[in-house]
Formats: sequence, C-alpha cells, structure tokens
Amino acid sequence: MSQYINFADVANRYPKVSEKVGAGVAEIEGYIMGAEAEVDAALASIYNVPFIPGSSNVPYLVRDICIDLTYWKAMGWQNEKLGKVQKDYIDARLVAISAGKVQLTNSMGLMTQGPAFAGATSDGTRSSFGVDPVENWSVSEAWQDSFVNDRSGD
Repeated sequence: MSQYINFADVANRYPKVSEKVGAGVAEIEGYIMGAEAEVDAALASIYNVPFIPGSSNVPYLVRDICIDLTYWKAMGWQNEKLGKVQKDYIDARLVAISAGKVQLTNSMGLMTQGPAFAGATSDGTRSSFGVDPVENWSVSEAWQDSFVNDRSGD
C-alpha cells in the first residue's frame, strides 16, 4: 500500500493516467509504490525515510516528485520527446535535495535531516550498518593484552 500519494493525486495532475488504468487502481498502485521506494532510496543518505505517512507529514516536494515519477513509470517514459525531459527534471530535484541545495519542509516546517553516516573508506564509501554505538568506541588495556596474547600463541 502506498504511503505518500494515491491514485487520485496522480490522476488529478495527469488525467491521461486514468485512461491507462481504466476503472481499476491496482495497476497504478504498483507504479506508486515503486516511485515512493525510489524517492526513499534517493533520500536515505540525508533523511530518515520512510517519512511518516499522511499528506501533512510528508514533505510536499516528496509527494510532488512521487506523483511525477509515478506518471513517468506508468506512461511518461514512452514519450520520446518529453519522457527524457521529465525524468531529468525528477532526477535533478532528487540530486538537489540529496546535495543539500534544497531542504524539505512539511506542514510543521523544516524537516530535520537524519544522522550522519560514518565514512568507512577514504573515498567516502559509507557503512551499511550506520554509526557504531559509543560504548564500542574505546578498547580496554586488558582487551588489547588478551588480543595480543591470543594471536601470539602465549
């Protein structure tokens, strides 16, 4: 089930999508869920996703991108002239958010960004496990001695 938008949101902006799905909503629901998942994946490095469902909680820009992306997934990609332009516009907005050039807001104001990820390598590759708990940041002298003794066979 979709979290951020619904069929009516897409059909209100893009009436032609109603022609594609006819009277049923099941087909478009798959496109909606795919669009929401893609947006969440694009923003996961900077925001805690998924956002709290509900139109007042989800940033309007996220809803806007999900609507456009749903239409593009359902029909837009088939349009040789406008399909690429629309997808480039969608991608540019996601990049701007991820790069911090655009910040998200909802009905309560500015959305707080998620925790920073620890870089695992010098090239900025991120840990898939997140930041290590504080209690794991130090090592006792006894643990070090034990580790050395275990390795040396003493």
